[in-house]
Parts: sequence; structure tokens; C-alpha cells
Amino acid sequence: MTETCSIFISYRRSDEPGYVRALASDLRHFFGNQQVFLDMETIEGGTDFAKAIEQAVDGCEVFLAVIGPSWLTVVDEHGEPRISDPDDFVALEIASALNLDIPVIPVLVREAPMPSRRDLPERLQPMASFQATLMSHDRWEDDMQNLISAIEKLTVAPRLARQFSEAREQLNEGNWKVALEEFRAVEAEKPDYPHLSEVIRPLRELEEALEKSQPENRPTGRLALKYPLLLILTVTLLPHMMAGVFNYVFNRQVIVEPMQARGVETAVSVFETSSALINSVLFPVGILILILLIRPVTKGIKEVLAGASLPLERLIDLRHRCLRLGHMIALVGISIWVVAGPVYPAMVGALELRDYLLFISSLVISGLAVAAYPYMLVSWLCTRLYYRPLLIPGLDTANELSNLARVDSMKWKYFLLTGAIPMLIISMGFILGPIHSSPESINTLLGFVGLIGLVGFLFALLLFKAIQGDFRLLRQLIWACGRK
Repeated sequence: MTETCSIFISYRRSDEPGYVRALASDLRHFFGNQQVFLDMETIEGGTDFAKAIEQAVDGCEVFLAVIGPSWLTVVDEHGEPRISDPDDFVALEIASALNLDIPVIPVLVREAPMPSRRDLPERLQPMASFQATLMSHDRWEDDMQNLISAIEKLTVAPRLARQFSEAREQLNEGNWKVALEEFRAVEAEKPDYPHLSEVIRPLRELEEALEKSQPENRPTGRLALKYPLLLILTVTLLPHMMAGVFNYVFNRQVIVEPMQARGVETAVSVFETSSALINSVLFPVGILILILLIRPVTKGIKEVLAGASLPLERLIDLRHRCLRLGHMIALVGISIWVVAGPVYPAMVGALELRDYLLFISSLVISGLAVAAYPYMLVSWLCTRLYYRPLLIPGLDTANELSNLARVDSMKWKYFLLTGAIPMLIISMGFILGPIHSSPESINTLLGFVGLIGLVGFLFALLLFKAIQGDFRLLRQLIWACGRK
């Protein structure tokens, strides 16, 4: 069965068929294939031709009567004008449209004259008073635009089809916000428009999710976007400072002071000197390295937020750097601790095997802390705040989702590290208790640090869940911004 279409094109096959095909092609390109009926292309083989024509005319919103130079003069086998034949399909089509009060637009091609009332059989004479539209080869585009405007004034479905088609094109280009507004305009006029609900639902859900998680609308969010370098550097250095305090107090009480009690008189002074030297050299160097690592990303983000148009290659690189920033910061942090770790034993000297093991244990705990917590904090800031502005329409969806998947798998490893820290501290307390001469102070220290580690793990759990939620939202946003 032939589907009804909003625009019915009536024509004579012997009268300028090339113009008819061009007309149908342009109208389909503008309004969509399903909106235009042309018998030679729309009616399937084996279909009752007369019945299909009747159904199509009955279901259309506007009727285009294409009139060429020979439209009136074509004769049948008896030499009589075909327009006057009661069974002439063209006459039947027009008469049916007139009887159904369907708007009829005469389309004159090749400078064909508009038929007068006396040229037409009685049943078609009302068409003579209709405003005709001209279609010429030299002014085809302008004439087509005039015809489209005339059609849209008389119909609803073709205009909605055009809006829906344009919205789909915008979505295919990644302009999801523009597409959503176009889809809403269609929905306002026809809520049950075909396939509308399935495309508008995910876009609405994305918009609502973004509105709920818009930190830039809060004072803290605006400050975070205004000073990204300072914020990322701060959340990175805090775990380093806490790990440094723990490492200093632990090593002094557990290793250095017992060494002095054993007769190594310079143990404390050498430890203090080495601590000051390491902190005064490696700490500034580490900050400099972190700034060099963070600044290109934060600079690009601020440029995008300021409205700058960055080259595509740089945007791709910024998105990749932004997603991996937490991991890179973690690697820099743990590298600094790996470099600093052997310096203490080398400078203090006179260490027993137990002391070396304790140095390594404190170094491992501190290294895990300066890797895991900066990663979780920086990754949360990036997925919540800094990555989103870099997602522009037309991006490579597959590549972005691949990068996101790699970071998604990485976050599990760092989260597990935050859980390992309090377990290691508790284990160290069980080991040190029996062998240390002053277990109460050490156990108190380890208990306090273990409690902090447990609180830190719970905090990391909240960050982990927040990052997971952000990843789900980012996947939707990447799909919406991606080229389909």
C-alpha cells in the first residue's frame, strides 16, 4: 500500500518530465523523502495505479499541478485534448484535490502560460483563479525558494519535516543544543511526530544532568574555573605535605632516635640536615615540574572559557592531557619520593637491616599517598570541571570514548591504592609493637595515621563514585557532541 505524503506532484509524463524530477528531488532534499509523492517513483510495481493516486491525493496537504508548454495541448488517440477526457489521470487528480479542498499550487515551467477558465473543463475551472508559481532554469534556486515558502504557508507536515530533518543534521554534526531546540519546536506543534521521542529523550536527559551538575553556577565552581592552576597545584601538594610530615615523624621516632640511643651521636643532626636539604631542593623542583605539566592544560581551558577558537589539533591534545593529568601528576609525585627515599639512609648511615626495612615501609606508604590522592582529586576536578568545556561539536566520538575508557580503567587502580594505605599502616603497627623499645608512642602515631588513612579512603570512595557519575555524563556528552 502506498503511504500518504504531504506534497503531491501532478504532471504529464510527456510534458517536461526533467523539470518534474528536478522539482521532486529538491523538495525531497528540503522536506524529506516521505513528504513528496511522485507516481513514477513512489508507486511500487503491481500497485493499483488509480487507487494509489486516490489515496495519495486524499492524504496530501498541498497539491502541486506542474504545467508545461504542452500541458493543455496534449491530445489522445482521437485527437481530442486529454485534459477534457473524463478518465484523464491529471484531470482526475486535480479534480479530486479541488473536491477535498486541498490547496492547489499551479507550478508553471518553461514559461508556460497559466490556463484560463475557458481553457479548462468545468470541473477544473476553479484552479484558474489560484496564484501560480513560476519555475525557470535561469532562476531555479530563487523560484524554488518561493515555492517552498508558498508550501510552508499552506501546510504543517512539510515544515515540520524540514525542521526535524535540519535538527537531525545538527545532531549529526554534534550541535546537540541547537538540535534539541529544533526538536522542541517540532514537539510543540506535533508531540507525537514520528521518531521524535526516541531522539529528544536522551538529549533532554543530558541537558537535565548537566544543569544539575553545573559547578560553574556556584561561587566555588567559578573560583575553580578562574584559578585552575592554583587549585590543581594545591590539591596535589597537600597529600605531599601530609606524607612528608608522617615520613619525618615516623623515621625520627622509629629509626633515628633509637640510633642515637645506641650510640650514634650525630644521627639526629644528620637526619635534620638531610631532611632540610631534601625538602629545600626536591620540593621546589617538584613544584616546578608540576607547574610545567599542569599549565599547558589550564592555559588552554582558560582560553576556551574566554571564547577563543583553538585549532582542532590543539583541542584534541588538550582533551587527552586533561584526562591523563591526574595520572601524570601521580607519576611525578611518586618519582620524587623514589629519588628522595635512598638519600636518608645514605646520609644517616649506620643503619641496621630493620632500619632499612622501616625506611622502605614508610617510603612505600608515603609514595602510595602522593600517587593515589592527587590522582583522585585532580581526576575529579578534570572530569567535573575542566574537560567539559573542551568538548566541542564535531569531535571524533570513537577516539574520545577510547581515551575515556583508558582513564576509567585506571581510576580503579588508584582507588585500590587508597584502600591499601590504612591496611599497610595497621600491619606496620602489628610488626613494630613487639620489636620497638617504646611501642606506645609509635603505636599512637601509627593509630592516628591509620585513622587518617581510613578517613582518606572514605573520602576517596566519595570521589570515586563522583568520577564514575561524571564518566557516565561525559559519555553522553561525547556522543551528543560527536559527528555521527
